[in-house]
Amino acid sequence: MQTPAGFGVNAAGQFVPEDWWAVIFNPVIPYRLLHMLLAAYLTTAFIVGGTGALHLLRDPTLPASRIMFSMAMWMAALVAPLQIVAGDLHGLNTFEHQPAKIAAMEGHFETRAVRH
Repeated sequence: MQTPAGFGVNAAGQFVPEDWWAVIFNPVIPYRLLHMLLAAYLTTAFIVGGTGALHLLRDPTLPASRIMFSMAMWMAALVAPLQIVAGDLHGLNTFEHQPAKIAAMEGHFETRAVRH
């Protein structure tokens, strides 16, 4: 869908897969997969951290709550910068393979001639 590959068009005008490896492993998959995995880890860290914080508010003497909150915040502190880097790499890959999408995201709706 994003960078279509491995398909053909039959006589009825329908898109038909011809090479499933090309369909699945197109040029954007490493960036999208990494970005989504890091997003899942980051979301989980904040949910666990919020749960630990709630338990700490209710009873600050519970050591398990303190450990849960600490581990979640360490995970968030490690994953958040990685997510920023992965997002930037994903954006650069999108710029390479889908420049029109980047132009639309940035609000460049009129094309301009490039003069040398």
